[in-house]
Amino acid sequence: MGFGDVNFQSLFQILDESTPNISFIPEIWQGHKNDGEGFWKALEYLEKV
Repeated sequence: MGFGDVNFQSLFQILDESTPNISFIPEIWQGHKNDGEGFWKALEYLEKV
């Protein structure tokens, strides 16, 4: 996360405006490995955006 082509700030603004009451759950490639290490890192990144 943070190294690809997705502009998460813009994406979140669009999602907030078009679907304000819908949850967003990220799917992280192999995020389950090492007790979810990849998932938790991605979630921490997204919380800062």
